[in-house]
Amino acid sequence: MINKKIGKNLAVSLASVVLLTGVFLCLRYLFGIIVDWGSDFTTMYLLSAAVFIGTGLTVFLHFFYGKKKLWVFLLLSVFYGLVCVGSIYGLTVLNSILYNGYASGKVLNVSVCFIVATQFLLFVWLQIRIVRKEKNAVVQAVAWILLGSFCTYMASDWAFYNYIHRDRYKEISTAYISTEISLVGKTVSFTTDCSGVATVCILSYTGNGGWRLQTDTNGLIDDYGAAELLNRYLNEENKTEKKDLFLREGKSCTVTSVDDSYVVIEKNPMKLRFYSGEGKVLSEITSIGKIGNQTIIRGSLNKSEAVWGGGQRFNTVNQRGKQIYINAIDKMCETEGNSYLPIPLFLSSRGSGLFMNRYERMYVDIDSYEVPKNTWQFTLSDTPCDLYVYATTEPSRVLYGYSTLTGFADEPASWSYGTVVCRYAPEFMNLEGVKAMAENMEKEGFPWEAVIIEGFDTNNLEGLREVSDYVHSIGKKLMIYISMGKNYYLKYETDLSEDELFVHTPDGNTYLPQAMSDNPLDNPNPSPSQYFDITNEAVRALVFEEIFDTLMNEYDVDGMKVDFCELFPDYYELEFADGTTSGAHHWYPSVYTSLLADKMSEKESGYMLFVRGGGIGSQRYPYIWMGDQRREIQCVAAQLKGVLSLGLSGVPFTSYDMAGYVTGTFCDDKKTFIRATEMTAFTANVQTHGNVKRPYDYDEETKALYRKYMNIHELLRPYLEETGKNATETGIPIMRHLALSYWDDEKVWDIDDEYMLGDDFLVAPVLSYLTSRSVYFPEGEWIHIFTGEKYKGKTTELLNVAMEEIPVFVKAESYQKHKALLEAVAKEYGGQ
Repeated sequence: MINKKIGKNLAVSLASVVLLTGVFLCLRYLFGIIVDWGSDFTTMYLLSAAVFIGTGLTVFLHFFYGKKKLWVFLLLSVFYGLVCVGSIYGLTVLNSILYNGYASGKVLNVSVCFIVATQFLLFVWLQIRIVRKEKNAVVQAVAWILLGSFCTYMASDWAFYNYIHRDRYKEISTAYISTEISLVGKTVSFTTDCSGVATVCILSYTGNGGWRLQTDTNGLIDDYGAAELLNRYLNEENKTEKKDLFLREGKSCTVTSVDDSYVVIEKNPMKLRFYSGEGKVLSEITSIGKIGNQTIIRGSLNKSEAVWGGGQRFNTVNQRGKQIYINAIDKMCETEGNSYLPIPLFLSSRGSGLFMNRYERMYVDIDSYEVPKNTWQFTLSDTPCDLYVYATTEPSRVLYGYSTLTGFADEPASWSYGTVVCRYAPEFMNLEGVKAMAENMEKEGFPWEAVIIEGFDTNNLEGLREVSDYVHSIGKKLMIYISMGKNYYLKYETDLSEDELFVHTPDGNTYLPQAMSDNPLDNPNPSPSQYFDITNEAVRALVFEEIFDTLMNEYDVDGMKVDFCELFPDYYELEFADGTTSGAHHWYPSVYTSLLADKMSEKESGYMLFVRGGGIGSQRYPYIWMGDQRREIQCVAAQLKGVLSLGLSGVPFTSYDMAGYVTGTFCDDKKTFIRATEMTAFTANVQTHGNVKRPYDYDEETKALYRKYMNIHELLRPYLEETGKNATETGIPIMRHLALSYWDDEKVWDIDDEYMLGDDFLVAPVLSYLTSRSVYFPEGEWIHIFTGEKYKGKTTELLNVAMEEIPVFVKAESYQKHKALLEAVAKEYGGQ
């Protein structure tokens, strides 16, 4: 029985927990608005919550046992908090091991609830045993806490997988083919039956290993996917011409293409197996069905199969175990679920690929908890399936097929491989600010090529002319800043009505609320904006042949930074001149910026677009940048993952705000800047930007290091340009995940902190403040370009790396080819 004193003390304890936790949450919310705390601070939240619970228990036990024991319980409270968070961190590691390196947030959240509850009870037991002076109390309690953490994790994992989501698996049942499989012209048609709902399917072959599977909407096949929409607006020929097929019937049907790739179709149950010409199974579709307005297509994965792509992803490169929402959104400084540029293209370690040729939002499950194990699934709403299955034999060939379909990148201007300096207002709001930057860069001997005048007064056209004249007089390039789809800088005259000029709602409203965003700094209250209706030919002429033509020629603008692509609305009905409706959130920025790139390509000195956001086709223009990140070392790592993921999604030219856009929290600014500088020297482009320290703001030691690495980048530019030209012909990026070159080496599949720079250089940046890191060397022999040390392939080495160093290696077989470059780099690195 609990007497009144214990009941009173327990009430005080619970009230303390509630009060302290409430205060913490309020402070976290208020402070989070200022410094933008995100999901990266979950551990800090758990630590604080655990300590508060422990403190509440201390209050209870203090009342119960007397004040003389207070200091003991205070120490135990801290101990409890540390053990609780330590076990939760351990769970994250365990989760990563069990799920191929990728934690399931849902399992962890459920587990944490069990753990905190269990440890709460264990902690009470621990304190009571200590008060009673029982032997080995602390050791036993710690052991029980750790064991309890593990057991609750495994229990919650099992319950979550087998019970909480068991009904999800039954949403789509086994599908059967209910009609004859027939070859009509260059397409194979059949109808599937899934839970009594019929789905008409059309299979065709478009070359480059690409099999196209389309489903119907109300009995009709929509033959106008993303690639076709791009072709229409960019006045390009259709790249989806169907090739001849050959059908052989039997117990199962075999469809063979002119390239020897073939598909085996089984009827009962339905299954499509895609084979290479050598007879290797590269991909499988196991079910096609409809539930209400949703179309669901599902396939199987090998147990150890890796899957890369999905567009820009900051959490990890291998997306196995993830559910991916194909929806462009700005979740500033977040790593999970954030993508300014999602692309439904996925590459497999089998050597195949999947590409959903639609701009509409969709969910893609890659063996996540939403689908059965070893399964992938596309879920589309209010749109048919238009899936390309690339039955190639290596991922790089998938990129070629995707680029052939949706467009290869333009070749970047030579100057764009250098350093572009940008700064948010007020630094470049006038000529004086630009001059001050140029003088500082010259004084320090820092190389640079162009300036982006973000924050410049768009109504000050005379000032724009002055800045342009000055920048070009010192041999540099000028880039301006625009918000995608809106008018900047120039007033215009037109006879078009507002309904003709702008995208509008059915009731004629042209001021459209922007899409929702999780970034409170950029978009705290979605403001109404007018967007040019680029489906109207007269509007395209006004925007691209008048406004941008004037900026390019009269004001000599060399390039543009295009921001906020992910804010184009698509949450309600919109009207366009040509009747196009669905998927505008993604196709509008892709088409708009592609049209702008076509216009900018008229510059004889080349052009550079620096774009945040888009969708399918955004690889056409260089460059895509990684959006907003903090100046923190883990955000530098996230930027690299975003670059590598985009490269695996068909986007070859990428960049980022070097070392981050906003000042970091709880980090070493100088060390972060140094580590980021070292990595950025071995990338396609250098771009400094943000409300952070400039390179010339640091101490002499840091400035000398920056100067050295930027000079190395300058020496690499001929190699970068050569590699970039290859990217425009193949779709293979300059910065490459190791899987693009060594996809048959299972050890490279999960590596996201190394990359190939072109064909010949292996870069292993140090994405921590440590002075050592392990490096995996793929097949072949590798030479450290700074020390000359040699390393054998298919080995892992632990290297000592000082703060001013970065491990970079060249293929031994390519050493003679780059000998002059390597000698110049070594001389600059050694300061000789």
